Amino acid sequence: MNINNIDWQTILDSLRTEHLIGLFTQCDPLELASNPWVIIPVIIVLVALYLLKFRKVIVIFAGLCGMWLGFYYGMPYGDAPLDLENVLIIGGTIVGVAAFWIYVFFISGD
Repeated sequence: MNINNIDWQTILDSLRTEHLIGLFTQCDPLELASNPWVIIPVIIVLVALYLLKFRKVIVIFAGLCGMWLGFYYGMPYGDAPLDLENVLIIGGTIVGVAAFWIYVFFISGD
């Protein structure tokens, strides 16, 4: 494989922000959680981070995953109005993750 024959413009166009946001809004988190091609590398990375004592990075990733789940299941699809239930899901997720981060980073001891 010659590096000069790679179409870099196509690769860079597919990595633009709009494509990544579309990728995260279109994929189902539960579908990713059941895919072994996703779960096995995630477990390996989490174990490596734990063994290298990067526990706060794991906490940040867990909070970001929790917020992604809250936004995925709380945002209305299509032309559906934003109901009180959706606001409570999103707000509760943000408050829960913020409380978890405050506890881990400021209250609990290492």
